[in-house]
Amino acid sequence: MMNTTMLSKMIRAYFVIGLVSFLIIFLYWLRSVNLYNLLNVTVFLSYTYLLWMCVNKDESYFTKGRLWTTVFVYSLIFVGLYLLLSFYYAGDTFLFTYIDARVYERTSFRMKDMGFFEALDYVSHIASYDDWGAPMSMALILKVVPSKLFLNFCYVIMNTMTALLVFDMGKMMGISKKYAYIASLSYSIASYSMFMMGTFLKEETLMLLIVFSMWCLYKYKENFQIVYLLSGGFASFLVIFFRVPVALFIWLSYAVLLMFGENSHLKKGLFAILGIGIAFLVIGLWQYSARRYANDGDFMTVGRYASTSVFQKLTGYVSILFGPFPTMYHISGTTLKYRALTGAGELFKFLLFLPYWKGLVYCIRARASELYPIYVFTIGNMLGLLVVLRIDFRFAMISMPLFMLAAFWYMDQYDSGADESVRNTPYYYWTNIELKISLCIVFLVTLAWNLLVRDQKDVMFMEHFQLQWPEL
Repeated sequence: MMNTTMLSKMIRAYFVIGLVSFLIIFLYWLRSVNLYNLLNVTVFLSYTYLLWMCVNKDESYFTKGRLWTTVFVYSLIFVGLYLLLSFYYAGDTFLFTYIDARVYERTSFRMKDMGFFEALDYVSHIASYDDWGAPMSMALILKVVPSKLFLNFCYVIMNTMTALLVFDMGKMMGISKKYAYIASLSYSIASYSMFMMGTFLKEETLMLLIVFSMWCLYKYKENFQIVYLLSGGFASFLVIFFRVPVALFIWLSYAVLLMFGENSHLKKGLFAILGIGIAFLVIGLWQYSARRYANDGDFMTVGRYASTSVFQKLTGYVSILFGPFPTMYHISGTTLKYRALTGAGELFKFLLFLPYWKGLVYCIRARASELYPIYVFTIGNMLGLLVVLRIDFRFAMISMPLFMLAAFWYMDQYDSGADESVRNTPYYYWTNIELKISLCIVFLVTLAWNLLVRDQKDVMFMEHFQLQWPEL
């Protein structure tokens, strides 16, 4: 009944929509032909090629060794190109992200010559505890080689490790090797991953901790060895020192899987008792998060609520739930120069909103408890962003690999025939209609976002919560 899989349709649609969008935007903004956009097109074409190359391969092709080699080599090449682009235009390798990055640079280079406890005492006097993780981890790396380029090289290694963990986690969730491999690849070589590996920001370390925490959860579910639960708990504890709400989402994901997974009633009772104890800690951390990110819960006075129009707020809500909307082309003179460097990967993520949300409905209907932690984390992150209308892709990015796993899980279920919509002709055709409508929406929104909403966008992506640490 099916001539092509949903996966192949998505990748073909990505190529067509991306290519047509580039051409139309190129003609519209003809004056802005520059190296930014040549690199964007190169990233887009190489990304499409690597994904499409996987579609018709058999299971033996999808190995950890091939994934490791592909992600590592690809990352080295394109992170290097991003850094060269930054140096050409700005004379440095910060990829136009000076907010936060300059603070991290100054602090971590000073801390690299300190002992561990001296550095911890230093950072505790200038930053709140949920900002200790970034300078501490950076300082440890810079102790080895005091160079930003070495830090970026370590980020490439971290991204490769994250890719392997996502691949393994996908298989533990019941996703076929092929779909788990492509899910991991689609995140780890996306333009936003290349971009983050070239910055002086904390996201790559944070992403590794998040994915490792979730991987440990699934390893524990697989063999019930307590070492995985303790390792994941420790990694999620470290997340507190990077971003408190993210740690809360991880713990909630743990609780959901442990309560709904295949455990005995005794284990469930013990987990429930433990959960009550942890709840008091969670409440305290959540109150801190409200003070830090939402003006002590007075959400209407938070930066974007206080300074944005109704149109911007509505756009922000839709972008958080279904986007982010991809910025495909750099326009000379725009405020946030780095935005165009992440667009090619964001477009593919935008395309996957239909299988992601249909997967939520299907996993609830099929009681697929292995998906509950993934949706708890990703939807929890979306709700957190909705509360403060935080559209910065740095905050959206932390759920990207788990989002990919959820979307690819559903596509695997659909393409393999596990979803009854494939076996039932009316449902199958209705899903096809939904898919075509969603692809048209993605195309139209992408064009509107890049051609008509340029002025709104720079305001919406301004980073209101920038670091301001004193120098001691």
